Amino acid sequence: MEKIFVREIKKYNPEDNFLCSKLGLETNNSDITWYIKAISGEQNFIKGYPHFAVSVCSVKEEEVQTAFIFDPIRREEFLASKGKGSDLNNNKIRVSKQLSIDGSLLSHYMKKVNPVSENIKGYMNEIRSKRYISRTSGSMALDLAYIASGR
Repeated sequence: MEKIFVREIKKYNPEDNFLCSKLGLETNNSDITWYIKAISGEQNFIKGYPHFAVSVCSVKEEEVQTAFIFDPIRREEFLASKGKGSDLNNNKIRVSKQLSIDGSLLSHYMKKVNPVSENIKGYMNEIRSKRYISRTSGSMALDLAYIASGR
């Protein structure tokens, strides 16, 4: 699937660079790099759990310019463009008005890190002292899209 995205983007932006989770890095003559993750939530997909997405974003000078997340199960297309906000299926979306961790739903993903840094330990201890509900969905892309839409 990454090859399809690269081919289609190259039709309009032939000089751009690409970093794909499976294909690796392709460096060309551009200051724009496309990051492509064909399946965010790969283990969910493999196990038949219907929570995964396609994730693509363009970055220029270390700033995200556009981001696209597609959930094929729910047929939801999340699109964000720098300076233009975010949409879900062509309708504007906004983040939640939740102002604190207390009472929040937090989503997290943490790979095993050895040794765990003191900064991370302090951060996790601070969060544990709050009232919240935690989830690990298996798809970071969908978690970010859900945050953007106030879910």
